[in-house]
Amino acid sequence: MSDTYYVKTLGGLEITNDNVTVNIVELFGKQLVNLLQVLLFHSEKPVQKDELIDIPRQESKNPSSALKF
Repeated sequence: MSDTYYVKTLGGLEITNDNVTVNIVELFGKQLVNLLQVLLFHSEKPVQKDELIDIPRQESKNPSSALKF
């Protein structure tokens, strides 16, 4: 297995290693992917908790239940 991973963040989130691609959205869901993308984008600085709290509700049709599983 190669030590090189390719991460695609536009149009979803995919990780590829040795020609094997994993679609993270299908694996974990859009809400967790949104959170991961924000953390990756801001990896050089802390992210405020208020910003993190708003992430799951941004694209939800029912924002009041966005955090219920």
